[in-house]
This record gives sequence, structure tokens and C-alpha cells, in this order.
Amino acid sequence: MEPELAREPGYATRGQPGILLPHEETLAEAQERYRRIEARFHLLEQATGQLTWVTDAQGLVDDMPSWRAYSGTTIGDIRGMGWLTTLHPDDRASTQAAWEVAVRDHVPYTAEYRVRRRDGVYRWFVARGMPLIDAEGVIREWVGTSTDITDRKMMERELAERAQQLDTAFATIRDAIFVYDATGAITLMNPAVTRLFGVQPGDTFFTAPFAARALLIDLRDEDDRPLPDAQTPVARLLRG
Repeated sequence: MEPELAREPGYATRGQPGILLPHEETLAEAQERYRRIEARFHLLEQATGQLTWVTDAQGLVDDMPSWRAYSGTTIGDIRGMGWLTTLHPDDRASTQAAWEVAVRDHVPYTAEYRVRRRDGVYRWFVARGMPLIDAEGVIREWVGTSTDITDRKMMERELAERAQQLDTAFATIRDAIFVYDATGAITLMNPAVTRLFGVQPGDTFFTAPFAARALLIDLRDEDDRPLPDAQTPVARLLRG
């Protein structure tokens, strides 16, 4: 190397301290970028409560640091398909089947399962994974996240229980109850309707025009006179 060239920024003879060769400078920058990306990645994990993971092209795990930290397991425990042992026993077979289909058919992976936390508590997660494909169309690895959805699952279960309670109460009320839409069409009735009026859900009573239904029920006023269509309770309600 010419002496004057060695004095240019970014150039040096090997062994000259404090100055990086061009390819060494590029490597240092790449390493710094990688460290920044990795730091952001871990912050994202903490902020979103996600477990992130990467597998090889065959879907086998080498290591999942966030998964190990969450489940209190070792690399040996989760390597390969060992991570399945951290799932609830009832979820392992279906999860493995879904994962094998995704890897075999090269399609996005989605599954819901319960993961055992390091304190022994199982929490619900939804997993989503995608294959990383290179320019030649070859899968190099799989990248995915598992997001805690326990709160959503608890809310869904609570809503389902409340709906069941309402259905039970609706069915046991002794008074006839009709539910109408804004046009006066019947959308729902309780079993007491059949008992009191002798009509079934499939009867033409439900598809007949509103006025015809009023005649079938034969609504009357306090003097036992037929109630005009405009004075039936539903007609008055529809008028506001």
C-alpha cells in the first residue's frame, strides 16, 4: 500500500492500530445494526407480552430464549419439538398436527394453545408463524410469535356463561315473550308462546303480515271488542 494511501481515512496496513480496513468497518457496522435490531426485538417482546420464536426450515427448534424464560425450561427441554411438552396435555396433539401441516404444505401457521408458565399456571396463547423464503423460493426458516390471549378467553367464557343463563331464564318465564325487529317481524319467542297460543316456530303465523298476526291472536280491549290494528301493542311500539 502506498504511504499516502495509508493515511486516508478508513485505510490501513494490517496491524496498524486504531484504523479499520473497509471490510472490517462494514462488519462492525453490521454488528451494531444487529445489536440495535435485537434490542428493539426484545423490547417489543416485553411490551406486547409475546413469545417470539424461530425454527429451521424443517420446523425444528434450536433455541427459543423468550419461551425458555417464560416456561422456566432449558434449551434441552425445548429443542427440536420438545417445546410441545410445555403445552397443556389436551392441546399438544392438535398443535403438533397444525404445525406439521404448515411445515409440510409451506402455508402460514395458526394455532391456539395453553402454555405452562414457570410457576405452573397455564395461560392461553395464539400462535402465528410464517416461512422465511429466499430469492430462489427456498424456505430458510420459520419465524413466529405466540401472544397471550388469556384475558380474551376469560371474557369469551364469561359471555358464553351469561348467554346461557339468559337463555335458561328466557325459556322458563311463564309469560309469552315475542321479540320483534324494527319492521314488526318476529325474530324470537319463548316456549310459553307455544303453550299459551298453540303456535310453533315454523307456523305461517311468523311469516304472515303484522295485521294478519293480530287477527290470529284475536286481541281485544277491556270491553271484549277486537282491537284495531293501529292500537295493538306492537303497532304502538313501532310508532314510538
